[in-house]
Amino acid sequence: MLDLLDKLLTFFPVVAMAALGAVTAVKGWLSHRQHSPGVSVEIGAELPVEFEGPTSAERRDALVEAILEALGRTDDEEPGRIVSTGLARPELPLQPSSRDRCLEPGRAYLFWFAIEATPVEGALDDVPRALRLPDEAVAGDAITVALFDYPGELILTPGTNVGTLTLGSDGRITPGRPPTVGLAAPDRLLFPIRTPEEPGIHRLRCNVYCRGTLLQSRVLSVTVEAGAAEREDALQVVVDYAVDTDFEPAALAQIQPLQLSVFANNNGRGTHSFRFFGGEALTATVSVSEHQIQDHIDRARRTLTTVAWGAPEYRDGAGFKYGRPRTARSFSDDLIQLAISGHRLWAHVAGRVADGAAPALPDVSRSRIKELQDLMRRPGMVEFANKVDASFTVPAGLFYDYDLDTTVPVREWRVCPEALDAIRTGADLSRQPCFLGAVEHAETVVCPSGFWGFRHGVTLPQASAFSVGDAAGVAPSADVEATHFIDAEERPRMILGVADDFTDLGGHVAWVEALGGAGFVHRCTTAGRLLEAMRDTALEPHLVYLFCHGSETNGIPALVVGPRKSLGIQYEQIATGNVYWRRSRPLVVLNGCGTTAVQPRHAMNFVDAFIRTAKASGVVGTEITTDARLGARFGQQFLDAFVTGRRTIAESLLSARLSLLAEGDPLGLAFVAYAAPQLRLRARADPCTCGSGRAYGDCHAPVPAASGRG
Repeated sequence: MLDLLDKLLTFFPVVAMAALGAVTAVKGWLSHRQHSPGVSVEIGAELPVEFEGPTSAERRDALVEAILEALGRTDDEEPGRIVSTGLARPELPLQPSSRDRCLEPGRAYLFWFAIEATPVEGALDDVPRALRLPDEAVAGDAITVALFDYPGELILTPGTNVGTLTLGSDGRITPGRPPTVGLAAPDRLLFPIRTPEEPGIHRLRCNVYCRGTLLQSRVLSVTVEAGAAEREDALQVVVDYAVDTDFEPAALAQIQPLQLSVFANNNGRGTHSFRFFGGEALTATVSVSEHQIQDHIDRARRTLTTVAWGAPEYRDGAGFKYGRPRTARSFSDDLIQLAISGHRLWAHVAGRVADGAAPALPDVSRSRIKELQDLMRRPGMVEFANKVDASFTVPAGLFYDYDLDTTVPVREWRVCPEALDAIRTGADLSRQPCFLGAVEHAETVVCPSGFWGFRHGVTLPQASAFSVGDAAGVAPSADVEATHFIDAEERPRMILGVADDFTDLGGHVAWVEALGGAGFVHRCTTAGRLLEAMRDTALEPHLVYLFCHGSETNGIPALVVGPRKSLGIQYEQIATGNVYWRRSRPLVVLNGCGTTAVQPRHAMNFVDAFIRTAKASGVVGTEITTDARLGARFGQQFLDAFVTGRRTIAESLLSARLSLLAEGDPLGLAFVAYAAPQLRLRARADPCTCGSGRAYGDCHAPVPAASGRG
């Protein structure tokens, strides 16, 4: 390198100076982009060495030194933060256990969790996962680490399964509250665990949260065998869900905290587990058989279909019940049937969380389930993250968590009169006491506010949205900026696909076009044009809105725009990589109507393709087959909140559901969002959330501990 630079400076001094200028500029650009204090030269900075005329040996040496300094002027001390996890024996907490040695049955061990600049020696992680924390972006938020058990496997001690780390003012991550008082280390969290007496492979799950949002989930698998025999990879840690492994504290500080985060997982032994994380560091694991949970999910969807179409299965040509005004009695009957189904679903999934809650819920004089209900009574945002098969999604919006007395004949039940009166008078339901969780109801009274979908902003982020690794060994995945914000200046760029017979439906399509405005909407009326537009890298849409039909041939679903009998777009045309929105990361709305092709068993293929391959930030779809008139009403209310109001996707979904409910229609519960609940449009001119009064795009102030920043 020195010889090359010496010759370059001797014979081509102008080229050498240009090279130094380029290095300086690039380093400065990186400094601006990454907020890295390790890069001191900014764009346009003067060169550190003046140079004119022939090259003297002294000047040449000085310039060589300057170029080498510029080349090396990187943030070597802070390249990022790598999550490392491992095991240790209690008597040697800082000495990692060997990955090739089994654990003894019935013995105590420590599970440790650390974030350092490089992987910690002895870590068991299969692939290092990075969390980049630039020094200038200070959030002051806690990163919470929570352990969850698998029934009958590795054993956790109640009250010692949650610990926190802190994002310091210098951008470093240090241990905060240890899982166990008196068991602390300066560089890691230490969790006490115990192996079962039974030999075999046993597991636990470790989830990482910030502001209530699940960021990563990993599984520790250990081989338990008497004598601590040596076996290759006896101890392993695998990351199987990662919302964000490349985030900035400033971005996290902008994200609204969640009321509850739920992680659905296939245990691989005929059961599904749901791991809850909520207020006061509440954690719990609920395990149910695959058959049992799917049966209750199917029952809930059949009830919803009956409310919409008068029968538990959609049939072509069926009459849509809410296509005409409903009587108060029939509306009340529909709410009661939905509540019974939703209450069963809640009791078999969410309700059982209380039995395993740790730490103990606050009021020991009451049943834990009652305490959990109280914690969830206040409206908030809820994510139901899914790492199971793509077709396995829990309709969490249908959960009904108010008590019901099924020993009383349904004919003696009634719907909350205060809620009915608010609906009749056109009141803002979101401000009514019932929907604020301020009213207790008798067990024979059904209130619409008892449904999670009418009280909380509930979304279903999908694990398939995230990448699995790269050749360098550090696995990247979608960062917080991409999964929580869609940067759109002025009006959003939009791709609009419309079925021919929906063109004049109540003026909805014209309204959507006006929402984008001239020059911002690319309308497509054939599948070929729609596919061409989605593949056009120059369009980079912020919103893809498909007001379409669906077709199904030999069990293969397709999305149909233009003529109803025309060929549609199938999963393979999205999933093969030709549709790729790496920069704009749009929201895709599948407002497909009058077809089974957009039901979960089919639609999840499209959800997976749009999110995982095409890199959409999220997808809005439906739980059941819907009607075009309902789709238009929902779409207009949702887009008005999401695009015009710049509200989060969870808030927009809740707003649209409540708007339909205010019209006497409960079928807003049929719509679902597969995205992080905090996803929203953002512009540089939007007010920054740090309290500085500056616009987001102009604010670079450090983030106070209790607030956010743009």
